[in-house]
Amino acid sequence: PRVLDTADAIHYIESARHLAQGDFFGIDPKIPILYPLLTALAHFIFADFEKAGMAVSFLASVLTIAPVYGVAKALHGRAAAIVSGVTVAIWPWLADYACRVGNEATGTFWWFLGVYVFMRAMRCGGVWVWLAPWPFFALHLTRPEGMTALAAAVVAGFIIGWKDDRAVLRRIIPFIIVSVILLGL
Repeated sequence: PRVLDTADAIHYIESARHLAQGDFFGIDPKIPILYPLLTALAHFIFADFEKAGMAVSFLASVLTIAPVYGVAKALHGRAAAIVSGVTVAIWPWLADYACRVGNEATGTFWWFLGVYVFMRAMRCGGVWVWLAPWPFFALHLTRPEGMTALAAAVVAGFIIGWKDDRAVLRRIIPFIIVSVILLGL
């Protein structure tokens, strides 16, 4: 018989099962909600909840390549971005978690997407500033340490733009406002 290979996997599957059945009160409040929700949605395609959870993990692992590429390209150029993308694509840890029921791959995707979008927000401003909190909030809904990454982004924003205080404030204040609203909800 098949055996789930992580201790938390059964909790994610149980939460996904409750969500798919519309039983919102049966969800374990200690389990971050986004991964089980995505698994419940994937269950419309895959009959087995375990396969649905693995599909979510696999897709998140594959998608992680894009923001890693974007961050590396913005910081170091195209050659470094290609090397970074290939490195992430064959990274054993991410490849391993791509095949498991667990929120690690999904959390990694949201974390790197958050870094990419936040970096764009601090450099370019505009709509990026209003979009930047969303991946960090998704990380918060996926992994317990997401709240820490969200708070660390504010500190990173001041470090990134320490030479131009006004530009940093114009970009950090909307980030903080949207973050507080999202966390309040």
